[in-house]
Formats: sequence, C-alpha cells, structure tokens
Amino acid sequence: NSFCTLLSFQQPETMRGALLSAAALVAIAAICVAPVAAFAGVDPTPDPTGTQADFAHDVLHRLIGARASNFNLVLDATLHAATKGPKHTKHETFVVSATNGTVTVRGPTGVALTAGAYWYLKNVTKCQVTWGVNGTGDQLSLPAVLPDVAETSTTTIVPLRYAWNMCTFDYSAVWWDAKRWQREVDWMALHGINLPLALIGQEHVWMLVFQELGVSLEELESWFTGPAFLAWQRAGNIRKFAGPLTKQFIDAQRVLQLGILRQMRGLGMTPVLPCFSGHVPKAVKRVYPNATVTQSPGWNNFPYTESDVYVMDPTEPEFVELGKRFMKKSIAEFGSSGYYSCDTFNEVDPTSTQPSYLAAASKSVVDSIQDVDPQGVWVMQGWLFHFQYWTYDRVRAYLSGVPNDSMLILDLNSEAGALAPKFDQYFGKHWVWNMLHNYGGVRGVYGNLSRIATGPLEDLHALNSTMVGIGFTPEAIEQNPVMYEMLTSTFYASTPIPVVPWLKDYVAQRYGGELNHTWATWQLLLEAVYSQPGEPRTELEHIPTWQQPDFGWKYGSPKLMTEAFETMVLAAVDMGDKAMRNGPFQYDFVDVTRQASTMFFTDVHRVLTNQLTAAWYGGGQLNKTVIKQSSDMLLGLIQELDALLGTNPNYLLGKWTTDATKLAATKNESDTLMYNARNQVTLWGPTGQITDYAAKAWHNLYGDYYYTRWKMMIDSVVANGVTNWNSYSFRYDLLQWEQTWCANTSAMSPDPTGKDSLPIAMRLLSNMTGDMSAFEAHENSVGGQPNGQYQPMWTSKVETLARLCELDPTCEGFDTNGFLRNGVFGLMPQQGTTFYAKKVLNLDLSQKKKP
Repeated sequence: NSFCTLLSFQQPETMRGALLSAAALVAIAAICVAPVAAFAGVDPTPDPTGTQADFAHDVLHRLIGARASNFNLVLDATLHAATKGPKHTKHETFVVSATNGTVTVRGPTGVALTAGAYWYLKNVTKCQVTWGVNGTGDQLSLPAVLPDVAETSTTTIVPLRYAWNMCTFDYSAVWWDAKRWQREVDWMALHGINLPLALIGQEHVWMLVFQELGVSLEELESWFTGPAFLAWQRAGNIRKFAGPLTKQFIDAQRVLQLGILRQMRGLGMTPVLPCFSGHVPKAVKRVYPNATVTQSPGWNNFPYTESDVYVMDPTEPEFVELGKRFMKKSIAEFGSSGYYSCDTFNEVDPTSTQPSYLAAASKSVVDSIQDVDPQGVWVMQGWLFHFQYWTYDRVRAYLSGVPNDSMLILDLNSEAGALAPKFDQYFGKHWVWNMLHNYGGVRGVYGNLSRIATGPLEDLHALNSTMVGIGFTPEAIEQNPVMYEMLTSTFYASTPIPVVPWLKDYVAQRYGGELNHTWATWQLLLEAVYSQPGEPRTELEHIPTWQQPDFGWKYGSPKLMTEAFETMVLAAVDMGDKAMRNGPFQYDFVDVTRQASTMFFTDVHRVLTNQLTAAWYGGGQLNKTVIKQSSDMLLGLIQELDALLGTNPNYLLGKWTTDATKLAATKNESDTLMYNARNQVTLWGPTGQITDYAAKAWHNLYGDYYYTRWKMMIDSVVANGVTNWNSYSFRYDLLQWEQTWCANTSAMSPDPTGKDSLPIAMRLLSNMTGDMSAFEAHENSVGGQPNGQYQPMWTSKVETLARLCELDPTCEGFDTNGFLRNGVFGLMPQQGTTFYAKKVLNLDLSQKKKP
C-alpha cells in the first residue's frame, strides 16, 4: 500500500484527480498488485495536468486543512527577475494581500507561492511551522476570519536557496517513509528552498551501471555499506560496513526518490542529483584492467576491509566513461536536473600536488556531466578546502579545470567565516553561503543568531563577491528550529535583521502570542547559548572517566541557562493545560530542561573527579561515603533525564529503531537495520571508530546505554580503587558491553511514556538548587587557604554552587567566581566577590589575609 501512495505522494483527494490523468490512475491501480519493478517506466517529470499552483495549494491543504480554501494562489511569471548568477537562476518575488478573509498570493513558482502563504501565516496570524513528530513543531491557531493585509511585495536577495548536507540523509532521514519526506519537502517550500540536495536512490543507478558491466550483486555487497552509513560510502570514506544493503531496500529507495522528485519539481524546485566522484567497487579493476585504480588511505581507523576505498584516477579516460554511464542511467531513471553533486576528495588528499593533475581531475568530473547534460552545473562542497593540503595555489589549480559558469561551490561552514574571500571568491566560481551549525545530530541548544542575521548579507555585498545563494548544510536537522527560521528569513532580508525584535516575533509565533515568562526565557537563552560559536556537547553522552576530561566544547553560560530553565518552569505553570497542548512549547520545555540539567551534570562530574583525585594524591584510600552523594547524583540525573525525554515524541530512541525495522522485508534484514540504527548513534564503527560522535539525547539511550556506562565506570573505580584502576582494562570491558548493546535486536516502544514533563522538570530543578540558608555570606571576600584547595566549577550561579558544595563533604564554602573551596583559613579581600561558608562547620574566618 505504501508503494501505491508514492507515485501521487499522498496528495489530497481533491487534487489527485486534477493532477493525474486517467491513464496514470490505471497505472497506479496496476502497480498496487504488481512488484516494485513495475515502477521502471514511470515518468519522473511532474504530471503535465498539474500546475505549480496546484502543488503549492496541496502543501497548504496538508498544513491547515479546509482553511487552505481561504488562500488564492496565482502563478505570475512576471515576478521572475533575471540575475547575473549561474545558469537556470532567477530572483523570485511574491506579492501578498488579504481582503474579506481571502488571502491572495502571486508568485512565479510553487515555492514562491508557498513561501508567500507562510509569510502571511507567520507575520499576520502569528503561526509557525517547524520540525516535530506528527506536527508537534507546528503552531497553527488561525483566527476565524483571516485579517486584511495591504498588498506587500517581497523579493529574494539571492536566486539560489540551498538545503542539506550529504550527511543529513543518514543522520536524519535514513529511515524516512514517503509521508515524512512529503512533510520535509512541504517545509522546504514554505521556507523558500529552491535548490534541495536529492541523493537517495543512487544505489539503484549504480546497480544498473555495474551489472551492465558484468559486476555481480555479490561484488556490490562488498562496496555498499548499511543504510545508516551510505553518506560516507558515497563520499569514498568506507565500504561494506554494517551491510548487506539488500536489493529490496535499494528498490524501495528508488521508488521513494521518484515521489520526492515529483513533488520538488512540481513546486518549481531544482533538485541537486548525484554524479560520479571516482569511488568504485573492487571489481572495476577487472572491468577496466588498464585504468589506474588505487586504494585510498584508511579513514578514522576503520579496518582495512571496510575502508581503503578503491578510487579511479580522475585523469583516466575510463573515469569520464563511467561517469557518463552513471549520468545516462540516472537521467533515464530520475530525469535531468541541471545541477549535479559529488565530491572527489572528501577528507582524502589527492595523490599528486601537480597543478596540471589537479586541473585534469576537476575537468574529468565536469566532462562526465556535460557530455550528457551540456548545461549541467557541478555542485561541490568546499569542505575539502579546510584541510591542510589545500593551499591557495592548489585550490586555484583544481578549480581551473572547470569553466566558471559550470560549477557551484557550497561554502559549507560560512557562519564560522566563509572560505570564498580567502580564495579570491573561489577564483570566479559562484558559491553559496551556508550555515553548517550541527555535527552528528547532537542535541544541544546553541547557535549564533547575530552572525546568521548579518553574515550572509555582509558576504553578498563584499567587494568582488561571487555569492549567489544562501542555504543550510547541517549534518542533521530536527534541532534548534530558531536557527533555521532565522537562516531562511535572510533569504528575503535586504538589510541586516535586528535580532531582538525578530526573536520576540519568533516567540509569539511559536507559542501563539506573547505569554508570561516565555519572552524572559528567550532573552536569557539568547545570551546564554544563542550567541555562541560552537555546540556545547555534554560529558554525559561521552565515554565515562573519573579523570576530568576537557572536550573544549563548554560553550554557553550554565548560570543563564539555569535561569532560563527556571523561567520556563514558571511559564509552564502559568500556561497549565495549554502548555501540554502546545507542541512547540513542549519541545522547547524538554530541550531547555535537558540542556540546563546536562550542564549541571558536568559540574557534578567535576565534584566526583575532584574527590577521586584527592584520594589519588592521598595514597589511594577511597572514602566511599564521600563519593556516594556525587555518584548517586550523577546516576540519578541520567535516570530523571531519561524519564523527561520519554514524555515527548521527539526524543525517543524507540522511534528511530522502529522506523528502521519497518523498512525490512525479512528477519535478517530487520536485524541488520536495527544494528545500523543502534551503532550509528553510539559506537559509529565496529569497535568505536567515531564513538559518540552522533550521540543523541533520547529516551532509552540515556536510561539504558549512557546510564549503564556511567554505572560501570563508578562501580569499577569503587571496586579497584583509584590507584589500581586501569583505564585501558575498563575501556576494553566497556567496549564488549557496547558491542553487545549494538547487536541487541529487541524492539523498543516508538511512543512517549504518557508522563507529564513538568513534575520531572521541577524535580530536576530542585536537585540543582542548594539551601542558601545553610551558608553565611561574606561580601567582597574569598576564602583564604594556604594548605587547602579550590575547585573551579563551570557555573557561577550561587544556588547551584551551594548544591555542588552540599554534595562534597570536604567542601567548606564557595565564591561567586565559581570556585568550591576547602582548607579555608581566614578571608582574603576581593572586591565584588562574595564567599559563602558552610554554617555547620563554624569556620574561624576572623583572620583577614592579604590578597
């Protein structure tokens, strides 16, 4: 039945008849009782009887149901403006007006019409559409009569608005079905995306190409990885790992891609399709015995059999021949695009430094494209140019092999500083300013709103700028929606966006009006975490150790984050039942609670490591009573956080694993897909090659995987003592358990637990709040300690410091600089600092010491 809906991609009944001819309906009926192979002759282009306005109206119908009839969408080609950008590009304008409850949107494409409708929903009715399971990211409370609006015209500042990274297809979308993909393309259209990356289904094309050359399915099995790792197989980093990739899965992905492309093209988007980058199965050495096929160096310590990928030298004529074969088969299956993506040297250096070699290497790629599609543009990630090999001269040589109008470079991490100016605007090539933002799909509350609000416009208007687009290239989506609402707002902003007024509107749109405490929460979040240069990964989600690690990822302010948590709790109490019914509020409530609590976890861990370090220097005598409070708090925090995450459908490991196994046709395939799902978010490799890189804040991952790891570490230290504890032995034992966990095929519930998040959050807040009445304040002073110690904490919030001091029986007090202190002897004057001493200890602080 799912295959039956793919061709029409679940259009509303009201539109399906208008968009499909009678012959097409007969074909669909036949497909419902035919094997997947029946899709081989499907025309991948949009149905000619449907217009882009119809596709845009379908988006609104899926979003707001019958209220879509209040929107009149009118295609108007005169609102397209030519640009000086690359081929096939034009600026778009949408014009919105509303009278007597009817909203009229005029625009040149389905994307422009949909984006214009979303402009009205956001700015006039204060609605919002963001990521969330089953619509939990949407706030769509519409008034009974839609308000009037005078005619308003909005024009894009760049012709190209790009979406996605090759990794997004695995970290976020690997298990998506047609309905979820349809929702994502809807989201793209609403937010103005017109150049989305579309990479799935290419394994089917490669299967056709190589079978035609005499390569067997068995030989391809040693090349394709499991589904959760295909992005890195396609990039030439790994092979075979977590396979086999079944023909059933490959065929189903082909069918899915047909539906995705039909919707994208129907809305006027230009999907970016794959092309040949040079990575091949070993059997190609037999097919082309005279071609130079070498093996790349290993990648991230993967074993030889699953890395050391075979690569055809791009200067060989067989490279262009094989690339052309792929292009022809791909276009026959999925239609042409005009934009084609591949990366020849992704995190792998070329074998030569000669300028002539580098130019020939890039020329081969574009030749393989344009020999089949003469107007084709090669889309390449600029990520490789971050690596040491790529000097100014080598970048220039490499890019010189391609005409300027035949390449589009994705500047992948522009928010950290675009590479284009460093390389003379990529020597005349057009490029796209992209926000990378996320690595591995890690759930942290973070970003730099002010940089996104101003950066694209600054680079667009820079001297000699060749920038023609803005986009986002995160390794995973479905996190930090505020960053992506800001990024897509820049598509239409001809002046820098003022962050505070924009954010105030965002809050009103997200929660259905400005509510008590929510704006205060977001003001704190802006200062605490949304003005930061990087992602604040948590120690909770990394391999446990009793020694204090320094990941270099401690961005943000725990003090302000905890204050934001406090105001969020107040908002939830004020809203009552309304808070539970508001999906975006619940999403944010869990996220803010989790972020503040994991920051607190880092400081509790620091208390524990301080206690164990003191035991080390004290001859190894471990006072189990001393460490019990802090270790119990660590483990208790993980359990409470697991319970919190289980209340919301967006934070469930069971959803991820269930979506994976639903795609299986056999028990063996189900077990393989379960391993893929579990391994990617934990070990990321057979023996933890990139362990915890794609860690997730998910229910059951916290309560099972992370909890068990931390308990194993604590139990191991207690059993062996700090001086006899062997980190290598512990890591070996831990790896055995982790591998067993990854191989577990037990099902998990994909549904929330049904518990209320507010009581759990209030317990977490209480656990990180100390009793200030138990401390005596000494202003403009710090505790002197000639023979004592001071331990720096991450937070500087006094109530949290009080709680941390309570956890450590040796702590005698703390100061507002964020230090826990023991061995205190008198006070030292320090202007602006307050020292809080534990009253129960009756410390003699009468002696004043010189600073």
